[in-house]
Amino acid sequence: MSKIVNIEPFNQELPSEFADRLGVYYTQQVTTAHKKTNGQFFTPTPIARLLSSFCDISKTKIRILDPGCGTAILSCVLIEHLIEVQTGIE
Repeated sequence: MSKIVNIEPFNQELPSEFADRLGVYYTQQVTTAHKKTNGQFFTPTPIARLLSSFCDISKTKIRILDPGCGTAILSCVLIEHLIEVQTGIE
């Protein structure tokens, strides 16, 4: 019997939480060898939050370079952090 998995965002779910859930779902579907062969590494949410805390928020204009290409958790967490701590960013 096939297990039904909800891969739609939940009501009031933060983008980072949704991205993390997608990453977990994906890693459960593929083997470790597959991820290793393809160089796939998924950043855990706590690490992404730590990295976002290093952002220089003293500027009014910033540029974001996300080194990942998976579920965009780094970008999601950084933008959530910026919204939480800074106003007036272009």
